[in-house]
Amino acid sequence: MTVKELYEAIGGNYEEATMRLMNDTLIGKFIVKLPDGDTFDQLVEAFEGGRDQEAFEAAHALKGVCGNLSVTSLSNLINPLTEGLRPGGKVEMSREEMTELMDQLKQLYPDIVSKIRSFQEQ
Repeated sequence: MTVKELYEAIGGNYEEATMRLMNDTLIGKFIVKLPDGDTFDQLVEAFEGGRDQEAFEAAHALKGVCGNLSVTSLSNLINPLTEGLRPGGKVEMSREEMTELMDQLKQLYPDIVSKIRSFQEQ
């Protein structure tokens, strides 16, 4: 599987990633690090525990990683969640709306991790 094929499989924006990171070698080097972090687990635990400040911090970190790597499918979910959790933020979002985003993230993230790991093993 090529880097471009991986990006197609995970709902990423390959062209944007290429503009930012310049070549497939660098993209491949950094995309395989996404599953290694514990930020997603921290987000889930904090959100489910009602620790919104911690959840915001984890969501914000994940937002940055997904944005820098152009993993659009995750960004489309994590960006609004981050803004909903932002203390004193301008986006008002109900707990129900945030829970729905979290549920979608909990389904999508493992699928993306699985595809990245398959890419990494080849």
